[in-house]
Amino acid sequence: MLTVKNLSYRQGMKRILSDISFQVETGEFIGLLGENGVGKTTLMRALTGLVIASKETQISLDGHRDWGSILAHTAFVPNLNWASQGMTIWNVVSFYQAGYPDFNQNRWQEIAEELQINSKDKVGHLSKGQRERLVFALTVSRDASLFLLDEPFGGVDVMTRRKLLQSLLRWLPDGAMVLMSTHEISEIEPVIDRAIILKHGCLVADKEIEVIREQYQMTLEQYFMKQHAMNRKGVEA
Repeated sequence: MLTVKNLSYRQGMKRILSDISFQVETGEFIGLLGENGVGKTTLMRALTGLVIASKETQISLDGHRDWGSILAHTAFVPNLNWASQGMTIWNVVSFYQAGYPDFNQNRWQEIAEELQINSKDKVGHLSKGQRERLVFALTVSRDASLFLLDEPFGGVDVMTRRKLLQSLLRWLPDGAMVLMSTHEISEIEPVIDRAIILKHGCLVADKEIEVIREQYQMTLEQYFMKQHAMNRKGVEA
């Protein structure tokens, strides 16, 4: 289980995230939704210690509270900015194999084949869509407890996006927790269990998909638009 309590983050005088609290149960797939700039990426970076949240913040993963253990059980590849333009995909994969003992080579090969990732291609020659596919494949190839996927379909065409979504649940280890940010709201609705919605750096809604459909008689996109239009803070009752 992932437990997040009172997570806040400031950048200088600007508050980016304000008092975020939620849980992700074992095996849950959560959609993290919100407009650009509301703090989705910052939240994921805070969950992995890449930005330092406020001292009141409490984060635990499967009972672990120290950053070493949390990072060891969390799969998150924010970008490929660290990789030199001359590195091949094979070089990048070798780096991840060396750095993460839970890197699953068989799963990597399966994903790479399905997504047509050529290990001989150089990082500097990859298109935006190819980079997105590589980041996705590297993340999902680990046998981690928690998977953080930040806009994994941003530069991916519609057909590839659907293929990724259809295959994702098959590729993930049993019991894996997933927190995925995306703007492709209608496409992720069939695969996620809950939706967390951020607005102005605050968590304004945390609802199960079945509740949205049955109690509110809405699609996820309709519910998101309703929350976006509401001019107040706080989690909806």
